[in-house]
Amino acid sequence: GVKQEGQSMAAMVKLPQNVDNMFVRVENEMGQLVRTFEVGAKPAGDSRVVWDGKDENGNPLPAGKYKVKASGLLEGESKEFEVSTYANVNSVLLGKGDGNVLLNLAGFESPVRLAEVLEVGKA
Repeated sequence: GVKQEGQSMAAMVKLPQNVDNMFVRVENEMGQLVRTFEVGAKPAGDSRVVWDGKDENGNPLPAGKYKVKASGLLEGESKEFEVSTYANVNSVLLGKGDGNVLLNLAGFESPVRLAEVLEVGKA
């Protein structure tokens, strides 16, 4: 996802079943770990998590691309969960009459098909 200057960043984690304790890791564009935090117990389904945009020492990190990862224990084993991030829509491409709607999203190099979007809303 893309973090704006001075802002937090939200993500949606898909949980296949109840999780006793979920952990979130945030990496910068170079894949370096910049923050970890514990979220706690979460029920199965989509779970929204918010990173405050700061490093482990509470220092605000610069605007840029960051990857959010989530994990937790399922049946005694550590599992990684599917994570989706939010992005601002820069423009909408209606296609050539084929019904294929594409979105140009902030921070993404190529358009994303509307069918791949999980949620639309005001941030």
